[in-house]
Parts: sequence; C-alpha cells; structure tokens
Amino acid sequence: MDPLNLSAYLYWAAVTLYAIATAAFMVGLFWRRHDVIVWTTWLVAGALLPHGAAILLRWIIVGHGPYINRYEVLSSDVWVGLAAFLALQLRFPRLRLVGAAIAPIALLLMGISALSTADVEPLPPSLRSYWLVIHVGFAKLAFGNILLAFGLGVLFLLKERSQRTRANHHFYERLPVLARMDELSYRFTGLGFVFLAVMIMSGSIWANDAWGNYWSWDAIETWSLATWLFYGINLHLRATYRWRGPRAAWLTIATFAFMAITLKGVAYITPGAHVEYLAK
Repeated sequence: MDPLNLSAYLYWAAVTLYAIATAAFMVGLFWRRHDVIVWTTWLVAGALLPHGAAILLRWIIVGHGPYINRYEVLSSDVWVGLAAFLALQLRFPRLRLVGAAIAPIALLLMGISALSTADVEPLPPSLRSYWLVIHVGFAKLAFGNILLAFGLGVLFLLKERSQRTRANHHFYERLPVLARMDELSYRFTGLGFVFLAVMIMSGSIWANDAWGNYWSWDAIETWSLATWLFYGINLHLRATYRWRGPRAAWLTIATFAFMAITLKGVAYITPGAHVEYLAK
C-alpha cells in the first residue's frame, strides 16, 4: 500500500474513533454513567495510536513536521490536546469527565482538518529554521494547556451548579473539590500564557531571520498577541483581584472562545504570511 494512503486510512480511523468517543462522552455526561466515561477515556487513548501513526508516517513521507497546511496543523493540535488530557487523567483519574468538555472541540477541529487539502507540500526555504520547530512546538504546548484549562472551567460550572441545586449531586461528587479544579485551571492557564509568549518571541526571531523584520502585523501575529494579552488579563484578574469561582471559570471559557475564534478562525481567512500555508 502507498504510504501516503496508509497515513490517510490511519487518519480516518482516528476520526471515526474520536466521533464514537465524543458521542459516548455525551451519553456518559447526560445519562450520568461514570462507567461509560471510564471506558471512553480508554477509547480516546486507543484513537491516539492510529492518529499518532498517521502524523508520524506523513512526517516521514513529506520530510517535515505537521505545520505547513491546515490539515496538518489542526490534526496535530488535536493529538497534542488529547494527549494532554490523557496525561491529566493519569495524574487525576477523577478528572476523566474533562473529556466530555474537550472531545467535541477535538472532533470539530478534526472535521475542519478533514475538509482541508491534504496535498503534500514541500518545505519552503523560508521555513527551514530550527526557530520554526521551537515556534510550532510551543504553540502546540500552549494549545494543550489552555484546552485543559477550558475543560476544567466547564467542569467547575457543572459541579458548582450541581451543588447549588442538589441536582445529580452523586454523579458530580466524584470530581475533585471546586477549589482544586479552580486551582488546576489557573495553573494550566498560566502555563498556556508562558508557552504563548515563547511561541510569539520565537516566531518573531524566525521572521527576522527569514524576512528581515521581527513583526509585520500579519493576521496571526496580531491575533496571537491579542490572545496572549487576553490570557494575561485573565491571570491578572485572578492574581490581583482574587477572581475565583464561577466568574473565573466563565472568564477562562471566554478566553478560550476568543482564542478559538481568532487564531483558529479569523486569522486563517485574512491576508498575511501565515495564511499562504495555513488557509489551504
């Protein structure tokens, strides 16, 4: 079998498993089935295997990492985000329900990736730099952390509402206490903020090496900076003004939504150097 076709088959196997996992997470959430949540977490772990193999095989075939077009970028973002989720639930098994918050997002991104071109693209000379690897690597680390912060924010609100209304209390009492989830969300937001900063700085250095200027105000540069500032405001409100509880959770969700709309939406359809590759 042609290796590129094999990569595509593995990719679609992963998409299928993610779709099943998303549906199963919803069943576990709405029907309060903890056992379904547990086995669905293992299903996600199983789906990461063909997905990772697809990414690695394509990497070997095309001779560069998953960062040239939208198909590669979004697919690898999902892999990193779900791998981060598995690492979280290995450390905190009571947080498996985070998967119900992030699986629909992962499936949506895989859907957008699937609708994008999967053509093999050579690595342009301007992108042949170790700064690009640093830039992309920290972008994916940032995404993984802020995705977890978002998922924890959603779970915080679900458990807080359950305690307030006494509805489905026994299902949500398996989760850690509210203060612990709030703390973890804060920490992952902080890590995401730091990784975004490194992403922006390494991208600026790479841009100067490639095109002779550190900053050109292209769409993704501008919205990356805006997203970083928004996360900075999030952390500032938490640290200085002691934002805690539901309003902090809503702020985390709003910040993630801003990032999703700008970096994964608007920035891909407005002119700029990044769009030459990422809008395909």
